[in-house]
Parts: sequence; structure tokens; C-alpha cells
Amino acid sequence: MTGLPVEIVAPILIVQHMPPGFTKSLATRLNSFCKIKVREALPDPEFFDIIFSALGVSPND
Repeated sequence: MTGLPVEIVAPILIVQHMPPGFTKSLATRLNSFCKIKVREALPDPEFFDIIFSALGVSPND
């Protein structure tokens, strides 16, 4: 994921079975390494503002 270019024009979503609460810390950690913005994929308008050139980590809900 660290090799993904900032110019990518497609949303990316990571979906994996993880313990509750882990996905937010994973997204924060990935964000510190990746060129594109990484955050937990939550159903809120702010997330969809960054849907392009972004990587979302699906929460365990």
C-alpha cells in the first residue's frame, strides 16, 4: 500500500475480519506510512468527501 500513488483516482477498501477497535488503529498506522489518506471507513459524509485518492479500512460492525 505504501507504493500506491497519490494520483490514484479510485477508492480502495480493506475488508478483513479484525477484533473490535483494531480497525481504527490499523487505519491510523497505515496513514502514517502511505502517500494516500487512510482512515476507518465510516458511514458519514466526511468520509465520502475523500473517497477518491483514499483507502478505507472497514470497521468490525
